[in-house]
Amino acid sequence: MFSFIRLSVLWCCVMVLLAACGGGGGGGSMAMRPSEPSSPPPAADPQTAFGEAGTPPEFSSAPSRRPIRGTLQQSPPAFGSVAMNLYSPNLAPVRSVDTTFTGDRFTLSVRRQNGSSFTLDTDRHYAEVVSDSTTTANQVTERPFAAGYIVDVSSTRVTLAGASVEWSNADVTDYLAGGYWMTFDAEAASVDMGAFIDGTDYPTPRDAAYTLPVTGTATYNGRAGGLYVASAGTDSPVPGALGIGEYEGRATLTADFGTMRIGGRVDQVQAGGGLTELPDGTQYVTEVSATDIEMIFRPVPINSNGTFFGDNVGFTSRTYNITNSSGSWAGQFSTVEDARGNPRAAAGTNTGYLETAGGSRAVFTGAFYGATGRFE
Repeated sequence: MFSFIRLSVLWCCVMVLLAACGGGGGGGSMAMRPSEPSSPPPAADPQTAFGEAGTPPEFSSAPSRRPIRGTLQQSPPAFGSVAMNLYSPNLAPVRSVDTTFTGDRFTLSVRRQNGSSFTLDTDRHYAEVVSDSTTTANQVTERPFAAGYIVDVSSTRVTLAGASVEWSNADVTDYLAGGYWMTFDAEAASVDMGAFIDGTDYPTPRDAAYTLPVTGTATYNGRAGGLYVASAGTDSPVPGALGIGEYEGRATLTADFGTMRIGGRVDQVQAGGGLTELPDGTQYVTEVSATDIEMIFRPVPINSNGTFFGDNVGFTSRTYNITNSSGSWAGQFSTVEDARGNPRAAAGTNTGYLETAGGSRAVFTGAFYGATGRFE
């Protein structure tokens, strides 16, 4: 489902995002502080699933390099989809994420707790498919899928999303959408980056009809991916470099229904496909490369409504001496059972932050999902 989406527009957000993360090299810090919770249609053509709206946006100049004061804050999870975001103090936590999919049109609507919102629509904004099931196998659920991006640009604002959608061969309204978004407003000096999972298997918890097993375990194998922002320290080949790009990895979750707990990890992580800026201002496109960084989802309780959440994400690496890491993850089980009576899938979102002994820092936000076996 997840695949690298290389966006030439990412350079528009690099400097401001990294300023929010504490700057390059050894200076600054990045804190994530929790906020207070508050007849079947025809099969879709993967080539048209993200539409053909508009032409690629053009940029005549880079956005303001005015730093965003303060630190990025961590939202609590929003269920009814599963979404989380990291946001500058003059924005707000995500309240809800809604998607629609008709086979040839996809929309993503994000609402924040302060009433602000945005919608990306493949019929109205620039959109492009970068991979689909005609060329790439979906090894998680074996359903058709398309992955791409949507971009909306004004004179001072950039809003973009990378998303993947998979759907049933028999009914395109039976779908799962997942991905990330990023917004940047140069005039307001505001930024947020978030991730979402939304689909028919993951209704609002109060409306969900769950009968979770009372014994046994289930393993959910799948994929994870999202956005990262990083600053290089002295343990990097180029101290002071700033980077933004995408990451992708293998997700594995294990649920123990006897103890009602779930945990997991994202390994085999690849990162790149974005932009790096050197201390002298030189910019270049980052190649995708393998890493030995692993994101650890430490076990958390499973709630009776099929949701789970924890502020206990950590990172490990053999290459880097990670001295500090933190983050959150949240998920929800599918309401559909597999042949053994377990939920057939689990999906969610995560954030994460790591710092190394050499002063390198990175922040991640993304989505993950996995299935127990053949999906349909």
